[in-house]
Amino acid sequence: MQAREAINKVAGSRRLFGHTVITPGQAGWMDEVDRGIAELKPDAWKCYTIGDPLSPSTKGTAWRLDDEGLVYPWYEKAMKSGIRTICIHKGLLPLDYETSWPGVWKHATPDDVLKAAKDWPQLNFIIYHGAMRNFLEDPAYSLDKFERPAASTGLPTCANLPRNTAVRTSTPNWARRSRPLPWPARVWPPR
Repeated sequence: MQAREAINKVAGSRRLFGHTVITPGQAGWMDEVDRGIAELKPDAWKCYTIGDPLSPSTKGTAWRLDDEGLVYPWYEKAMKSGIRTICIHKGLLPLDYETSWPGVWKHATPDDVLKAAKDWPQLNFIIYHGAMRNFLEDPAYSLDKFERPAASTGLPTCANLPRNTAVRTSTPNWARRSRPLPWPARVWPPR
């Protein structure tokens, strides 16, 4: 919070935004949500549906965005706090995900986004790494799968998602430039 305030003061605008990480299902996680609201005052929430991204397991740390019993009470708190942007990491997995993260990798798919976004239209869901892709994989390796129509994959498409959902499935055009961006760089959200 102090770093965000210092940078924004020097910049004279809101150039830096802050997240508070939440860990649904872990002991005391809702207490951390309350602490985040009261003390940290984040601009958005950050979470990983696979659980702990450094050592995911099937021992109760993986969860779903559409779990009404576990996360819907948190959405209610988010609404009341005014912190309505939820950033979720999904889809970026190690090459051996089926064996190194057996069963957990299913929580990195976007199949839980549609219901949660429809049930909570007042919240903004931002999905990072929204397409299943292996970490450090050559993009050409799975490009044919990425471009395949959604009807053949059975997964929801961006066209089917509610307006309060943002999905980034590839590198944006501005990040592919061979020359640096002119200063100042783009600011999100747009002013």
